[in-house]
This record gives sequence, structure tokens and C-alpha cells, in this order.
Amino acid sequence: MGSRLRSKLSYANVVATLALFVALGGSAYAAVELSKNSVRTKHIAKGQVKAADLGRNAVTSAKVKNLSLLAADFKAGQLPAIGPKGDPGPPGLARMAVSLLSSGNVFNGSLEGGSVRRPSTGQYCFDLPFPVTTAVATRSTEVAHPTDRDQVVAAAVNPEATCLNSEEILVTITEIDADDNGTIDNTFVNKGFSLMVN
Repeated sequence: MGSRLRSKLSYANVVATLALFVALGGSAYAAVELSKNSVRTKHIAKGQVKAADLGRNAVTSAKVKNLSLLAADFKAGQLPAIGPKGDPGPPGLARMAVSLLSSGNVFNGSLEGGSVRRPSTGQYCFDLPFPVTTAVATRSTEVAHPTDRDQVVAAAVNPEATCLNSEEILVTITEIDADDNGTIDNTFVNKGFSLMVN
């Protein structure tokens, strides 16, 4: 068998076989011996870099997208402890804000559990479930008819007349010249308005 193998050996066969081993060995060597910083993003399959592949301090604050971390991403004690509840802040612009139709029904906002009644034309009494210190009533000047633009709305806190003892606010709406004849008559009228209360 040895003589048979020798008869098949030729210079070309030997060189081809050696070239094959060198080529395979050279590729394996190149895959293992990469120069420093030679691997780029395009060489890495998506999602294949794991935490173990990262060097110490490789990810810095500048490389983390803002607002992308959750409390669960931190070890215990890394986030500041939540302190005791602070004092309540000052009251806001209004404790209650509501817009009413001329009937006294709520158009927008809320009476916060309170109620409103209209004891007579242009007079609205409010019974609210909290102490009232101030109230401001307004009516839009952008009314449809120019002759209705002389309407005045006013709010009184703790009125002594018209409203019941349990009612804290009286809102009145008057029209300076209700007959539109140029005379001042200050007539009470039913119109929609907005009310802000503290």
C-alpha cells in the first residue's frame, strides 16, 4: 500500500495539500489574533453583546439615554431614600371653578359637591361644602348681541340677604340698560357666568 500511495504523490499534490493547510491555519490564526480596537459595530450581530462582554466602566452616564433607567435598574441603596411627606403647599388659584348656564345648571367644571339655586331673576345662591374666603364671578364680554354687552356680574361672600344662612355666595347679574333705550335701569337678568372660589 505504501508503494501505491507513493505512486500517487506528485509535486502538485503535495503543494496543493500544503497550501490547503496553510490557508486554513492562516484563517484560524487571523480570527484569534485581532489587532486592538479593530472590531466595529458592523462586525457584531445585533443583540449579541452581553454584560459580560463589557469592560469595567465601559458604560458611562454620557452613554445612557436620559430617562431610560428605572428604579429596578439600580441596586439597593444606590438611589436616595424617599423622605417623609412634606408640608402642604399654598392653595391654588381656585379651590372651585365652574361655568353655569342662565338656568343655574353646570355647563363646565364642578360645584365640588355643593349646590346652586336661583331664588329670583338674576340672583344665584351657592351652598358649598367648604369654607369660602373669596369668590370672583365673570361674564364674557364676547356676547352675541352688542346691546347685551352692558351686563355686570358680581359675587358676594356670606350675603346677609336673599340667600339662606347655609348659602355662602350670592352672584347677581344686572343689565345696565335692559330696555336698550339709553336709560340706566339696572335690571336683574338670567345669564350664564363663571365663578372661581377659594
